[in-house]
Amino acid sequence: QQIINALEQPSGPRDVALATNVQDAAVNSKTLSSLGITSLLSDGETTFPGSSANRITNVTIGAQQFNDVLLAPGEEFSFGKILGPVGPAQGYKPELVILGHSETDQYGGGLCQVATTAFRAALLAGLPITERQNHSFAVSYYVAPYGVPGVDATIYYPQVNLKFMNDTGHYILIQTAISGDKLDFYFYGTKTKTGVIIPPHFIYGSTNPAQASETVFYREIENLQGQVIHTDTFTQYYQPSTNFPIQQTSTGA
Repeated sequence: QQIINALEQPSGPRDVALATNVQDAAVNSKTLSSLGITSLLSDGETTFPGSSANRITNVTIGAQQFNDVLLAPGEEFSFGKILGPVGPAQGYKPELVILGHSETDQYGGGLCQVATTAFRAALLAGLPITERQNHSFAVSYYVAPYGVPGVDATIYYPQVNLKFMNDTGHYILIQTAISGDKLDFYFYGTKTKTGVIIPPHFIYGSTNPAQASETVFYREIENLQGQVIHTDTFTQYYQPSTNFPIQQTSTGA
């Protein structure tokens, strides 16, 4: 209205002083201690050696969306919601994804690397996993460091998502970092418990992805005295990779 009034003046100065409301960032040097961000809760880690340039680009852009994310006490983390749109406008490149009964090029291929890393950080922080789905077949990037597939999470939002709860009673600050072919998710907050991953083992099958397999791993939650207060069981079924032939598409051409 001030601008309109100024424009309607027949002559004279038309400067307008804009009214502003200054609001401090939620996380700053004055609020860190009150938010409970006092220590490292967990460090989730994955590696992606041999990834294509497009895949590395997608992992890098995707990981940046989660840097400095703040989770309030009692808030549910939604990977897809925080990630936001995935397309060429965001800088993503076409790369292979598992879609339906094949592998095909789509923008953002490789974002499951980011989801798997976040999943591992949540496990190690002892946070309740409320939604998670493993890949349709065992993907080599997610076998390390255990040697057996199992500790992975796929994402194809909104149909497939990764969610977990912040039940620590304090805020959690998420930061991400890429060094070479290694991606880390760091969770900071007030440490009240720890998650311990008991490495996966085969119920049946082998490390050959062309064969069907089923694996299981456990996550023990320990209190600050090192006592196990809860155990979670995660069972995964993987189809043969040969069930998902690569389809050539014109995406991104």
